[in-house]
Amino acid sequence: MKTILAGCIAALLVFAGLPAAAQEAESTNAEKGGFLQTLTDALGRAAEEGLEQAMDEWLGTYKGHIGRVEVAERRGNALVLDVTYENVKRADGVYVDGRILEWGVPLDSFETSLNPIQGTSGKARLTIRKKKSDWGSDWDDSEEVVESDQVELFLVREGHEDRPFGKLVYDLVKTWSDSDAPDQPPATDEEEAVALADDEEQETKPLPGVFIPAGSVLQARGEIEGKAEQPDDSSETDEESVPVVGRYDFFKNVSAAQWKSGSPDGKMLRLSYPGRVSDKQGYVMTAASAKVNPDIGAESLLRTHPRKRQGGWIRGEYPKMILNESVHFRATAAFIRGARDSDGATFKIWAREGGEYVALFSKHVSPEEPVSIDVDLSHWAGKEVSIILGIAAGETATHDWTVWVKPRLEQVDTKEKAGGIKGFKGVIQKR
Repeated sequence: MKTILAGCIAALLVFAGLPAAAQEAESTNAEKGGFLQTLTDALGRAAEEGLEQAMDEWLGTYKGHIGRVEVAERRGNALVLDVTYENVKRADGVYVDGRILEWGVPLDSFETSLNPIQGTSGKARLTIRKKKSDWGSDWDDSEEVVESDQVELFLVREGHEDRPFGKLVYDLVKTWSDSDAPDQPPATDEEEAVALADDEEQETKPLPGVFIPAGSVLQARGEIEGKAEQPDDSSETDEESVPVVGRYDFFKNVSAAQWKSGSPDGKMLRLSYPGRVSDKQGYVMTAASAKVNPDIGAESLLRTHPRKRQGGWIRGEYPKMILNESVHFRATAAFIRGARDSDGATFKIWAREGGEYVALFSKHVSPEEPVSIDVDLSHWAGKEVSIILGIAAGETATHDWTVWVKPRLEQVDTKEKAGGIKGFKGVIQKR
C-alpha cells in the first residue's frame, strides 16, 4: 500500500506541478490540508490516513511532548531518567533524547542511549553518559571536575535529527566525573544565598534544586532563563516609546542589551547572547542558580567574561528608559566558584544620557569575596538614560569568571538608608 501511495504522490507532483504546494504544506495547516485534499480526491477517502502518514514521513512533521520525568539514577559519569511521553502523532522511529547544558549552552562531551518509543504514549528510559575523553573545546576554562546546571529533553525521529520536537528544559545541578559511583548530596542541604543589597541580618532561604536525589520528579522550566521580558512598571505603548521604569531586571532582559568586548589595542567586537565559554573574545551568559566564591549559593546570575587578554573588557548597554524617583541600581559582584587563578577584575557601571557617558561605579573586586553594590540614580529621575554594565580585566583575564548576582533597579523609600555606594558625577566621556 505504501508503495502505491508513494507512486501516486510522485506522479501527481511531477504532472500537476505541486512541489511548491508541498513545501507550503509544511509551513501552514491550511495549505497542507489543501494539498492532502487534492490527493484524497484522486485516491479516495480511504487513503487519507495512509497519505497523512506518508506526508509526515516525507516532511518529518512529527508531534508530541514530554510528560513526567523522574530521576532513576545518578552517578558520577551518568544520569538515568525515566521519561514519560504523550500524544505522539507517529511513534515509528521516534526516540526520547536529551543533552546537558551549562549556562544555557549545550555541552558536546556526552552521549545518550536511544531506545525507540512504543505507541503514542508511554515511558522510556534515557541514559546520558559522560564520554571517556577530554571535555573538549566547550570547556576551555574547565577543571578536572565540572558542574552542569540543566538538562534538555526532547523527542526526535531517526533521520530527522535536525528537527527535534516537544523540547523542555529542567534545572538539575550535577557534578560530572569519570567515577561510576553514585552521586552523594552535599554535606549541608542549606546554602546561604547571596542577597543582593539586602540587609545582611535578613534570614536567607535554602536554594531549591541544589541536589536532586534519585526518585525525584523534575519540574520543567519550559525555556532557558534569560530571554527578554517587558520591564516592570512600563506602560504598553508603541515600539518608539521609552518606558518609565521604577523596577527593572537586568538578568531577565540580558538579550535586550547590546554586548561588546575589546582590548587596549582598540579592537572591538559585537557579542551575541548566549555566548560560549570557549570564546576568546569574551562572552555573556545567564544561570538561574550557581555557586560563587567562597562556596556560596546564588540565584539569578549574569555572567560576563571580558576579552581573554591583558586589559580585555566586556560591556552591555541596555535599552533607553526613563527613571522614576528614588531608583537604585543593586547587585552583588562576585566570581564563579573555582576562579582561583584570577587577579581580580573591575566592575563598572555607566549611565548614558544623549552622547555623554557618566561613570557611576568602578571597583576592583577580588575573586575571594563578593561585593555588594548600591548605586543611587536619583540624579537621573525623569531623564532618558541607558545603563551600561562592564567588566575590565587586570594584568590577565585568567579565570575572570565574573558574575552580577541579581542585577536590578529598585525604587527605594526616601527614608531608607541604603548605606551602599551612591551614584556620583564621574568624568563625563563624550562620544
